[in-house]
Amino acid sequence: MTFSVDDYLKTVGPYLSHDLIAPDALANIRRIGTFIPGPAAPFFGFECRLGVPEAAVDFLLCASAKGAGRGILAGQDPENRLPDTFTHPVWIVNSTRKCNLRRA
Repeated sequence: MTFSVDDYLKTVGPYLSHDLIAPDALANIRRIGTFIPGPAAPFFGFECRLGVPEAAVDFLLCASAKGAGRGILAGQDPENRLPDTFTHPVWIVNSTRKCNLRRA
């Protein structure tokens, strides 16, 4: 793996408000980011819950069909492989190479 999504997160992390993203939530996101090759998701974002006391957050990744993301998600990029954890049935890459996230 050339670099991971966590490398992006290390860069932006110090600029994120703890009122929006709690440090423990960011640590959880960063832990997941270490497994995802950076070229797979050049765009990512955070969805913060507003009007609640805890700074809970969801994390989204966008893999483009035009970029490296499609090949990485399909297991076709030998330099940027997803870990075996991502072959669990909750992550399914179908024959049309669209990635579907299914709830367990």
